[in-house]
Amino acid sequence: IVIVALSCKTVENQDQHELAQSSEGVDPLATENLGLDVKGFWTKTSRGISEKVIKFFYDRPSEIQNLGLNFYPDRTLTTDDGVDLQISYYLPKNHANGGKFPAVIFVNPWGSSSNANQLSRLPQRLTKEGFIVLLLTARGFGKSGGEAAFASERDQKDVSLAIDWLENNTHVDTQNIGIVGISYGGGVGLMSVLRETRLKTAVGINAWSDFVDGGFLAGHGVNERAGRFLVDFGDLMKSRIREAYEVQQKLKDPATRADVAAWGLKRSPREFLSVYNQRKAPLYFVHTYNDAFFKPNAILDFYQRYEGPKKVSFFQGVHGTNMMFEGFAKQGAGDDVVDWFNYWLRGQTQKDIGVNTVDFAIRNKQSERSKIGPSREHVLYNNWSQDQFSLKTFYLSKQGGKATLLSGPSAAATETSLKTAPKLALFGGDQDGDLILEGLLGTPVRQNLGKIDPAHTAVYQSEELPQIKIRSISKLHVKAKTTSPNPQVTIYLFAQSKSGDAQLITQGSTTLVDVRGGRAEGDIDFHAIAYDLEAGSRLALVVDTRDWDFLFGPEQNNDINLLEGAGGSTLQVSFAP
Repeated sequence: IVIVALSCKTVENQDQHELAQSSEGVDPLATENLGLDVKGFWTKTSRGISEKVIKFFYDRPSEIQNLGLNFYPDRTLTTDDGVDLQISYYLPKNHANGGKFPAVIFVNPWGSSSNANQLSRLPQRLTKEGFIVLLLTARGFGKSGGEAAFASERDQKDVSLAIDWLENNTHVDTQNIGIVGISYGGGVGLMSVLRETRLKTAVGINAWSDFVDGGFLAGHGVNERAGRFLVDFGDLMKSRIREAYEVQQKLKDPATRADVAAWGLKRSPREFLSVYNQRKAPLYFVHTYNDAFFKPNAILDFYQRYEGPKKVSFFQGVHGTNMMFEGFAKQGAGDDVVDWFNYWLRGQTQKDIGVNTVDFAIRNKQSERSKIGPSREHVLYNNWSQDQFSLKTFYLSKQGGKATLLSGPSAAATETSLKTAPKLALFGGDQDGDLILEGLLGTPVRQNLGKIDPAHTAVYQSEELPQIKIRSISKLHVKAKTTSPNPQVTIYLFAQSKSGDAQLITQGSTTLVDVRGGRAEGDIDFHAIAYDLEAGSRLALVVDTRDWDFLFGPEQNNDINLLEGAGGSTLQVSFAP
């Protein structure tokens, strides 16, 4: 994960460098008098190193991983339109003895081949459980030909051809075939269930339910990070991603963002709920609290409206960290996925796998059962609904000039003026590093709230509170004055201990579009979470004027005056009684 982050950060830093150059008129990495192209050298070297190191992990499984397994790499599947797709496969030890075997199709993440499972042991674990495992590299990636099809009907048809190949070349049990993928591969798998009735179940790991609201255009804003990652990482891995370039350009132009929405809806499971509800195939979403590409709340929205067997599991970390280095991190995501396939494809129903539940890892509670890695305590909710939880309201107020969260409304109407921040305020401008360490090592995400610039960011603190089991989706109802037609607002919720240490509970962001007469109002949902606030701790609400993910152009104005006290903004914390 660190390596993947490095590759993306290289390009991100390059973008920031170019922005600084254009704004200041001076290029600190420009060609020097000595004749050295320092900028070119740095860009080429850093990208070159990133590409080599990443491809080491994304090329194929290690010999140690495959020890004793029947692995057949880099075969070719020719599609009906003449494109050669790269496939590899595993056969169970007793496959040659005859009989029928359940199968799982594993589709590649974005930018890599399906062989790229050095960071996940799922294919090997499933093979040892007795599954045939087919690794399908979608068109446009790895050694597969063609252009990336973005989980369209073309990708879905390729999955059907892969099932045909299984029927013609293995002892597959055609009544028990599943599909799984991380990120892009998960989305391809979920969309393939729409047309392919031979798929009995699908697992989407950090996949999407909604490519638009919760994806590229989350919270009325433009998820610049998602668009940039598609191009930067795809380009680094030499993928054929013509459509990704087009999407990124359209995201930058307000006049063409509607085109991206129409494009994304065709690839969004939520748009085909009637079809899913008619089939009722078992669907399992494995997700992380801080997925910057596909927001967790969109997954819960799909879960609540889907009528078939279902499950959602949330873990700490960023996009993909619930499976990468899974054997070390011991979050349990791999165990849950194996159990899911054993249940639905092999009939091992003696173990309760939590069908029709939402499983939250309690973010700040490490299980005493595991002494290694960030194994978390979990809490499951049957037939999850937000209505299961109570809401505790806090009122944004000023008490003696200090920003405060009050348990009751204040009679005094006040306001706090915030100017658009010139840079990211929290976590030294690099939130991902802290979140990656949280996912891998269980390290809490902390912030010194006393060092935040009050001109751009407001911190509201409650009194000391009893224990609160914060669960699911909390929200901030914002009321503000603004000169902007669409101010972006980012919010964080921290637990402030008696020692003054602030630990991140959850966060959220949106663009306020209901602006009338210089006043804006709207709800900002925090990412769904499970967190046990310890007795004697305080809640700290941070309101910021810069978001990690949203597109921020030179014309963007996030200046706001937060309205407080009587008739002002309120925080609603969702908790389990």
